[in-house]
Amino acid sequence: MVKHLINAACSLSTVVANQVGFKRNNTMSKLYTLLMLVRENTLLLGMKKRGFGVGKWNGFGGKVNENESIVDACQRELQEEAGITANDATCVGRIIFEFEGEPLLMDVRVFRATAFTGEVTESEEMLPQWFAHDAIPFQQMWLDDRLWLPILLRDGKFAGYFLFRGHEQILHYCLQPITSSESSEPPLSQSAAELRDHLMKTVEVIYPTKNTL
Repeated sequence: MVKHLINAACSLSTVVANQVGFKRNNTMSKLYTLLMLVRENTLLLGMKKRGFGVGKWNGFGGKVNENESIVDACQRELQEEAGITANDATCVGRIIFEFEGEPLLMDVRVFRATAFTGEVTESEEMLPQWFAHDAIPFQQMWLDDRLWLPILLRDGKFAGYFLFRGHEQILHYCLQPITSSESSEPPLSQSAAELRDHLMKTVEVIYPTKNTL
């Protein structure tokens, strides 16, 4: 079932954000992309210089515009933030983020790429830098990154849900790696709220403490 949801999220040629914010089951969500560029044993991250997540190392991505496909948004954000184009961007994950007190869910489609065209360049928004896999600066990244990024670096797929209080505390989360034995037929109508509710019912809910993250 969970792999169904991932493949729905990754159906790049047909999924278009006809409405950047949409309402289903009385829950609003907004669609985002996040691309992680892996080259041999290194990972390209960007230091966020302004806006949401300023001061943190992150992958490259942002909001999907109205009438823009997910893959087009992924490439546009990478070009705007790092001056390059991914040659083999593949959607490998879907994460639903919820911030306590905020009614809008963040529906993030996570991409992985291993090749690119162009020259990595600093932008007004991001300062790119390559990191060895054993030197990833998790202490200066979003708390959830250390939980799902190792799956991506192992060429895995995943679905997840994270509830934050502010930007520095995870109240609880569910994270489901995708196994190759699961079916691959995608239900394209799956909403962010439905995925969140499905994970909360079928995957162990973790309530982390400061000592476990």
